[in-house]
Amino acid sequence: MNRRQVYRTTVELEVPYESGRRTVTIPVETRGRPYAGESIGVRFAPAAPELGVHVDRETAVDGLGLVWILVLGGFGLLFTPIILVDHRENVHAWRRYRPGVHLPAFALLIAGVGVAGYVGLALPSPWLGWPLAVFAAATPWLCLAHAIRPEALHGVFDRVVRGLGRLLIGRQGR
Repeated sequence: MNRRQVYRTTVELEVPYESGRRTVTIPVETRGRPYAGESIGVRFAPAAPELGVHVDRETAVDGLGLVWILVLGGFGLLFTPIILVDHRENVHAWRRYRPGVHLPAFALLIAGVGVAGYVGLALPSPWLGWPLAVFAAATPWLCLAHAIRPEALHGVFDRVVRGLGRLLIGRQGR
């Protein structure tokens, strides 16, 4: 399980502003019981005390999030070459510029980059962050699915099996 006990407390800090040291009180969340002398990371502007002091938020990926990232990455690394090895002619056809295909795909990729940037920089709550992160991670696959013509999907299972055989056994039949 990925459960942690989070403790909330207030902390008094001495902050070295350019105009001199000041004592400020800020709210802090810690994993586990806080203890005297524990270090916390804060951000402040030495020349602008009116902006205040803000606690750095952790951005580590662990637990279930790390498992999902590894599973999705592994899926892509394993199946993309298998699918594309027998589809060279389709890949070349996808590369030809068609405004009705490439402009929406480009817009979708830009949306994915924007959503990924928002999730990475704003760190929204998990209820909003996870669906947005899944959308951002899926945009390249959605663009590829948009680029595939319906007639190219005819017999996909047979081609995937043939591609897997060629990839694993080799073209010489070794």
